[in-house]
Amino acid sequence: MYQTIRPPDHLKKYIDTFWWGDDLDLPQRPNVYHSVATSKIELLFFDQGIYSLKQDGKEEPVSRSSFYGQSTSFKHYIAAVPRSSIFGITFSPLAALTLLRIPANELSQQTVDINSILGYQGNELSEKIYEARSFEQKTIIATDFFNNRLKELHLKYLSVEKLILSIDQTHINSVPELVANSFLSQRQFERNFKELTGFSAKTYLKIKRFERFIANASLIVNKSESKLIDIALDVGYYDQAHLNRHFKEFTGLNPKAYFQNLILQESKD
Repeated sequence: MYQTIRPPDHLKKYIDTFWWGDDLDLPQRPNVYHSVATSKIELLFFDQGIYSLKQDGKEEPVSRSSFYGQSTSFKHYIAAVPRSSIFGITFSPLAALTLLRIPANELSQQTVDINSILGYQGNELSEKIYEARSFEQKTIIATDFFNNRLKELHLKYLSVEKLILSIDQTHINSVPELVANSFLSQRQFERNFKELTGFSAKTYLKIKRFERFIANASLIVNKSESKLIDIALDVGYYDQAHLNRHFKEFTGLNPKAYFQNLILQESKD
């Protein structure tokens, strides 16, 4: 079972969605979850079950409430028990400075216990989330909490924030174009961009292109190689080799294998 709730309008710039997942109703419950590169930040609360993170041949336990930062790599999470249920919050990277009050680059490539970011307030939030009986109640608690943490972005970031918000609409793929439109020096631009997104502009554009490809390809039924290449060209890849190289880097799979894996997972739901 998977459910989502969108945040109120004033938080949509910073929070993408609240979600709830429970694998109780799956006939074959997967014990390994494959995560891919992402520009987003997630906060996960394990209501039931917990996972360990397996990466580069090493396996480490994760805490019951943790932030999962933006990442340029894929990871495997292994369930420690047969059943898991998770309440999650998916943030845009802009939430780091405005809601979490840390530069986004402090979370990049990191898995961090909630108390390390939010202090004692993180522990209080966790307790309230776990005590709440429904997905809707958990969402209300989280919304109220982050409403109280919302602060205005410093003026020095505003021009870069505007550019970041426009990337999906304009499909800008050029760092020099971003710098020129920021009215900042190259050095100021790169520093502010990294504090807002967690990545250099070059890396962020690369991940956003990958995410646009995934989103567009997910909308079509016929995911033949020719269709996938058409979508890839539309979002800015040069050719199939360019797509495959980035896809392998971000998912560990080629596009065909990635979508076949998704179909297999969906068929079990």
